[in-house]
Amino acid sequence: MLIVGVTGGIGAGKTTLMKMFEDKGVPCFYSDQVAKDLLDTALKEQIISELGNSIGNQDGTINKKKMGQLVFSNSDALKKLNSLIHPKVGLAFKEFKKQFHNSLMVVKEAAILIETGSYQECDVVVLMTAPREIRKKRIAIRDSISSSMVEERMNNQWGDKEKIPYADFVIESSSIQQLEKDFNQLFVQLTKQARVFEA
Repeated sequence: MLIVGVTGGIGAGKTTLMKMFEDKGVPCFYSDQVAKDLLDTALKEQIISELGNSIGNQDGTINKKKMGQLVFSNSDALKKLNSLIHPKVGLAFKEFKKQFHNSLMVVKEAAILIETGSYQECDVVVLMTAPREIRKKRIAIRDSISSSMVEERMNNQWGDKEKIPYADFVIESSSIQQLEKDFNQLFVQLTKQARVFEA
């Protein structure tokens, strides 16, 4: 089984690429969604304890908007959150791989795949990129947040220049037509590589 890691900054087009893999029948693991889901589990009490009561609602749940504002403006808080969440995401991915152990390949999406070191568990790393202004527009529309908040989030992630040395493939997502063409070429190469792995 070939393990493909897909990463890139916020708004770089990771989800669009993942949907293309899914359309080809490839099992896809969304680390960022798993991380969000963990905020609604028993882990929430530990997160509130570590990050402070200001991010908690009266019913004991996490106020995700307040937490987002905190972690994207405070690198120490972001590190604390990641140290609680990412080991759990790693365990969930192990279970995912067991579930799809007969697949030719599986794809793992993670915004901070490289920063956390989990890229080392992947056989191939695909980095999604797009011009900063395009990414800002996408996120402002998707998340209904201000330009300054988008900037804060982007500034808390590594830039493309820092990530490129870790990537086996770099795909630009400015144009959907070009992205589809690049994806089809990528998929052919990954399928060949996966068959070599399986042999």
